[in-house]
Amino acid sequence: MRYSIRRGFLVALVALAMVCMMVMYLRYDYAMGAVRGIPQHTRFEESDSLLSKHVHVSNYKYGDYDRLAAKFNMEQFKQLPQEERCVKFFRDLLENDPDWELRPFDKNVDLFERRILDKQRYFRESIRDLRDDNDDRKKLDVPGSTYENATVERNFQQAIKKTMETEQKMADFIATTRIYQKCFVEEWVPPSTETELYDKMTNKVLPFLTNTLPEFTFNNSTITNGFPLADNFDVYHEYKGSNLVEFIKTKSNGKGIVLSASSKHGRDIVKLIRLLRALDNTLPIQIIHRDDFSKRNREFVEFAATADKKELLEPPGTYSWKKVWPEIDLLANGTAYGINYTPQNVTFVNIKPAIKSEFRTKFPGFANKLLALFFTSFKEVVLLDADAIPLVRPNHFFLSQEYRETGTYFFKDRTLRDTNEYIETNFFAKLFPSANEKTLEDIFGISSATYVSLGNTYMAGYRHYQEAGVVAIDKVAHLSGVMMMFPLSLWKEPVGSAVWGEKEMYWLGLSMAGDENYRFNYYPAASVGQLTTAKQYSYYPDAESNEVCSTHPGHIDKYGNVLWMNSGFSFCKKNSQSRDKQHFPLSEMNQMEVLGPLYAEPLVVTHAIIPPTEPELRGIHNSYDKSRQMKKMDGWKLQKEIDEVDRSKQPFFKDRNPSKGWMKNPICSGYYYCAYDKITTFDKTTDNGVLVKIDNTLVEYYRYLGKAWLSGSSRLRN
Repeated sequence: MRYSIRRGFLVALVALAMVCMMVMYLRYDYAMGAVRGIPQHTRFEESDSLLSKHVHVSNYKYGDYDRLAAKFNMEQFKQLPQEERCVKFFRDLLENDPDWELRPFDKNVDLFERRILDKQRYFRESIRDLRDDNDDRKKLDVPGSTYENATVERNFQQAIKKTMETEQKMADFIATTRIYQKCFVEEWVPPSTETELYDKMTNKVLPFLTNTLPEFTFNNSTITNGFPLADNFDVYHEYKGSNLVEFIKTKSNGKGIVLSASSKHGRDIVKLIRLLRALDNTLPIQIIHRDDFSKRNREFVEFAATADKKELLEPPGTYSWKKVWPEIDLLANGTAYGINYTPQNVTFVNIKPAIKSEFRTKFPGFANKLLALFFTSFKEVVLLDADAIPLVRPNHFFLSQEYRETGTYFFKDRTLRDTNEYIETNFFAKLFPSANEKTLEDIFGISSATYVSLGNTYMAGYRHYQEAGVVAIDKVAHLSGVMMMFPLSLWKEPVGSAVWGEKEMYWLGLSMAGDENYRFNYYPAASVGQLTTAKQYSYYPDAESNEVCSTHPGHIDKYGNVLWMNSGFSFCKKNSQSRDKQHFPLSEMNQMEVLGPLYAEPLVVTHAIIPPTEPELRGIHNSYDKSRQMKKMDGWKLQKEIDEVDRSKQPFFKDRNPSKGWMKNPICSGYYYCAYDKITTFDKTTDNGVLVKIDNTLVEYYRYLGKAWLSGSSRLRN
């Protein structure tokens, strides 16, 4: 009897403890009341929905608006002449916040936590992080203890608070910079009485400037105190230490090609220079570096740019490229094509002196392209990647309708199914000119962002929108947008993981500046190469769709002309042949007769496929509704594709069409993509792409250009 009572007491005690634990377990999913203004909720999904609405761009207000409104009568302030508004606003800013300036993202101070809109994931991952590595519960989705839940809840509240502070700070900085640009860069030339204010604000918006110009070197002659004329290096605009932005705005001149480089790009640049000679390019070239392009590489480039045609194309000695397509004689065939191999005008530009030492490590590697665009002396720029392959003369980009109408010509990326997050696009929307009340746009009469900025592929939910291997832009006409790219590159979070390198920063920068006068190519990127005609090598041998597999995204204008492609002219720019031969379809090919030439020869371009575009994933920043996005993404799961299965067990699919236009492949270190022009989807309005067949004459011309590019593997110098 005593035993039964004791056992009953223990059972009751255990039951009570379990109830208490359950109550405590449920409580961690109840409230975010630690953050002011966010109502309480009861479930993870409710948390995500309520917070998504709370942080929505439509709720953004300039952080210092109430203080300004208390100091100035806003209705009267808005009626002042713009010049007077500008002076009053920036004098007040310097008085109220003398330390205001652009600052890089500091992970010790700043926080941007993407998971605040996915609380369940935050809790699951945070609880795992709290546990020791040898704790078996770390490997399982075991509910957190009372202590773990309480700890994570506190951290979650703090993450919300700090993330919102980071967003506010960044959005306010961009809003203020936009006013600086409207006041000083775009619409008003400050009188001499206000040049000090202009200079102070310039140094705060661009605090990395030393107010020293880059060094321009051409034919062993160097200019350190001015911008050379594009057509005459011996004449230059002298810089006298005045406002650098004003100097760039007024003294940039001419049209030219800009390459951002370091020594690691040397081989690609030599090949590109040879290709530009084969295209008889007449635009001057500036190779812009941070004192990290070696003298030896400069000599290789100078030889490729200026050597006699015969010396360039028929060098003495044995070179592997000479054995490639022996029927193509570069000298003889070039004469038949009417190619003069015009010598190239190359200037080397060292921008290291122009950047403060404490900022040189703050800019990530890709930001060199943005710095190159800013510091070049050219007014109108074709910015090329070292491995970009123009198939038309670069001046063609300036002659395009897109460029003539807007001073820009941008190109779209592959329409992949890689998605971004609502918290990322909502953040970028806050950087665009706002239509909300109580913003600086309201005070200074700046037009709000439109569908051009808010309705593109990136803002609709897809990770990739712009490809930046070629960017044509009038730097002076769009100078405010160019300047907006620097905060993006210095804010490693949230920007760094939201975009790939700098490629989305061109349109983002312009939109942030309130400049929507930019134009993209009509078509998104294509896969360029050869059509898969042998069914035994196709991933979908029974499909109605055509297939082109390649490592090269190509760009085709609305008239069907192939303008350029990326990733060099080789089949694969990575040294991966030994690994690639294990993967289908290369595993089915003769290693000596097929794979050897495939990796040694330039790409043969006979066809291009532009796959169907993906349907809109999210609305144009309506109230957040995750169900809409999830419904579409759940539809993608109904049919597994070749890039979603174990290829060693299932290398291809029979008796069906693909359900998406792009398939990634492990060949060439994951740079190999297959494109399809017909897909099976639930949206019958978007299941047809475009197949482009290249004229045979152009196929042979591209083969010639490919061999000319490949000849750059010769390491020749004077």
